[in-house]
Amino acid sequence: MGECYYEGMLYEQHTCRKCGGGLSGRQTVYCSQRCSKLYLKSQYRKRKRDKINEYNRNYRRAKPEVIKTQKIRHRSKKLLELGAFCNRCGVKEDLHMHHVRPRSMMGTDHASNMMVLCGECHRLWHYACDEVMERYWSGRAV
Repeated sequence: MGECYYEGMLYEQHTCRKCGGGLSGRQTVYCSQRCSKLYLKSQYRKRKRDKINEYNRNYRRAKPEVIKTQKIRHRSKKLLELGAFCNRCGVKEDLHMHHVRPRSMMGTDHASNMMVLCGECHRLWHYACDEVMERYWSGRAV
């Protein structure tokens, strides 16, 4: 077990620093090499965030066609993963990807947070959500 100092006290660490899994044998901080590499990579990205963001911006400006094909490939992969039909009415044309929890509210692009809707259902979905939010903020509904 690894030794750690916390507020001047020595204690034994029994969990992985990255994933929280149990340690065994001679493992002291990480449960595997994978967790070790992921943790170190995340620390590097935190320290170099500005430099990485600048590199990504320059790449997007220089190669917009590559980014566009990547987005198309990613969208078609998600559609196949979720089923290529509207989850509300079953139509197979004019499909849109809808985030159940919006990305602005810490939602992800993972399949568990996505819905496939046709254009009409997507418009109606957002219209209904806008009405509910309007009622909520005006104090007319709970």
